[in-house]
Amino acid sequence: MNVFRDKDKHGKPRGRWRVEFLGPREIRRRVTGFSDRKLSEALGRAIERLVACKAAGEPLGAELQRWLEGIPKTVRSRLAEFGLVDLRQEERRVTAALPLGALLARWGETLRGRGRTEKHVGLCSQRARALFRAADARTLEDLDPERVERALRELCEREGLGAASSNHYLTAARGFSRWAWQSRLLAEDPLRGLKVLNARTDRRHERRALSAEEARALLSATAQAPERFGLDGRTRALFYLLAIETAFRASELRSLRVSSFELFDPERATVRVDAAYSKHRREDVQPLRPELAQELAALFRDRLPAAPAFPLPKAWRSAAMLREDLEAAGIAYEDESGRVLDFHALRVTTATMGVRAGMPPAALQRLMRHSTPSLTFGVYAKLGRDDTRAAVAMLPDLTWSRTSEAQRATGTGDTLDPCGGSAGVIRGQGAARSTHPMHGGARQTPAEAPRSAVAGAPGRTRTSDPRIRNPMLCPAELRALGRGRGGVGEMGLEPTTRSTQSCASTN
Repeated sequence: MNVFRDKDKHGKPRGRWRVEFLGPREIRRRVTGFSDRKLSEALGRAIERLVACKAAGEPLGAELQRWLEGIPKTVRSRLAEFGLVDLRQEERRVTAALPLGALLARWGETLRGRGRTEKHVGLCSQRARALFRAADARTLEDLDPERVERALRELCEREGLGAASSNHYLTAARGFSRWAWQSRLLAEDPLRGLKVLNARTDRRHERRALSAEEARALLSATAQAPERFGLDGRTRALFYLLAIETAFRASELRSLRVSSFELFDPERATVRVDAAYSKHRREDVQPLRPELAQELAALFRDRLPAAPAFPLPKAWRSAAMLREDLEAAGIAYEDESGRVLDFHALRVTTATMGVRAGMPPAALQRLMRHSTPSLTFGVYAKLGRDDTRAAVAMLPDLTWSRTSEAQRATGTGDTLDPCGGSAGVIRGQGAARSTHPMHGGARQTPAEAPRSAVAGAPGRTRTSDPRIRNPMLCPAELRALGRGRGGVGEMGLEPTTRSTQSCASTN
């Protein structure tokens, strides 16, 4: 190491002291030091230690790290040019040492840059900050998974939070730690191994769906009710009807303008939610029923295109407005099972009514704008015991006693084809001819079986289709088995000819 000062044309030293040292690959480097010789010599000795650490591949000690933080930026930039300092790594290291509050603010800016709404950013930051405060975590080094998990459990016990709320807090904290790892502020994601709880085992806010009768009662009573929250009764009724038929959320409905509706042709009317207000951040267009389109066209007749479709006050609360109208309609906000009817329950009503109406699953999922059908049918569609009873009623009547009484009344007894067809007498002379649709309706006897039949198994078709080789029992055969007629042979059908003697009328 050499410390010197440059000289002018007269040979007099000028400027600051300069430090000359041997850098990587034994190349001589120079760095401008300080106006004080002793400080410049100390700078040179520290640079020599830095070169030695880099040459040996050893990590920098705490003392050397503190020295790097204190040197001027110009010197640090010069050392970075020589390959002795990684400015990005140093910046990340300095950033990682910041308090978690400052890092949470940076994380929030990242979420905004990804298109998240202010409400989403605020909730995530608030939940992560509350959990880290409960865990007494001040820096990234304090993010220990066991410590955070214990703090989350204590927070839920103290605040009385359910499994769903606990998952919200944990998801926010994991999102922050994943961002810190992706930003290389952490060598690994410390909270990656923490698992969320099963929210279905501890539901604190279960919603229910309005029945068709309750929905009509709500809309009828609201249309005749006085003004509430800046909307008259008829406008509020159309607001609820639009929410049910489009499955729009409260914030999405509030963002609608008159220009959001296409009502010129009631048969092809639509409503559009801009991507800035949609939950999944893309434009959504939903069709409208002609009846609702005509009502909305009359409501918007004298309004400007840029006017709000539903002029709600700034302090509007959707649940409070719906609850007052439910009370006016005589509908309980909470039933005996503890399920509630808040504004989001109108989306539950849409999904439930769609299932009960027999709407195709793909169409219902698209109407609800869900990414997976399990969300539509496993979470939002609320079917009860009556729906299950109606589904059971759709099955065929397999009661054998009624069939036996009908046979005795006609005098045919057990000589009829158990499948209800007219294939002929099962027992006695002659062979039953098959009319199964899988055989093309052809009536043939075992003697007329195709030449491709397997040798030694008359009437058995050479095919890999299990529906032909082992066809299902028809309802009449099930009734016969229920009467205690035993196996297939009791009904006059030999097991080896089951595939060609199948029932045609019910299969």
